[in-house]
Amino acid sequence: MPDTPEISFVLPAYNEAQELPLTLTCLHQAARCQYHFNYEVVVCDNDSNDGTAQVAKAHDAHVVHEAERQISRARNAGASAANGQWLIFLDADTRINQILMASVLRKIRSGCYGLIGSQVKFDIEELDWFPLLVINAWNQVSVISNCAAGSFIACPHQAFRDIGGFHLDFFAGEEIDFSLRMLRWGRKHGLKPFIESQASVITSGRKIRGKSTWDMVRQLAILFPGALSSKAACDFWYDDKWRN
Repeated sequence: MPDTPEISFVLPAYNEAQELPLTLTCLHQAARCQYHFNYEVVVCDNDSNDGTAQVAKAHDAHVVHEAERQISRARNAGASAANGQWLIFLDADTRINQILMASVLRKIRSGCYGLIGSQVKFDIEELDWFPLLVINAWNQVSVISNCAAGSFIACPHQAFRDIGGFHLDFFAGEEIDFSLRMLRWGRKHGLKPFIESQASVITSGRKIRGKSTWDMVRQLAILFPGALSSKAACDFWYDDKWRN
């Protein structure tokens, strides 16, 4: 196998000691089933206080640290330590499977694609009507617009460097800005985008479990223009009350 990893998986993680074991186990299982596949896992510990770094190291991940809590900063810090030809940004509470990994790897090796994403499902069998509506709407928008969900974003490492990574102006929604800039990069280099719809990633529904429809409507409603640049307005992603 070549010394340079074909793919670096980059996981931003804040207090994810409970979620990381399953996430990394699924990742390794999916990756190790692939033919002649050299990869690495980089976890960016975003100022955790629950042993996230130790858990990541115990599951064969290289750990870097970012003291300032911001998803964009954590993604960039992880990418700066990565050596892979491609980067796959994976949320710490999101699981991939062998089918998805094989599909993405085929597209990467074809040399025809730039930005690659995946549709998303929650790990909840029966969703209430509102979160079901939101996730279905997002999946449709993602396919139509070729914008990747933040839970799973794949791109060439060189493309990441060329566009300057994730912008630090955003405390949430950074994946949309990143996708739009990646789409422009892809058009310039003759590479197609792709959103996988046959094998979705599975992400934790902890932020909606036990929450009322009103809680979620309120959070979505405050995301007015400019709010994504305010950490206070993005408490859905940063306040621990949404994590349990």
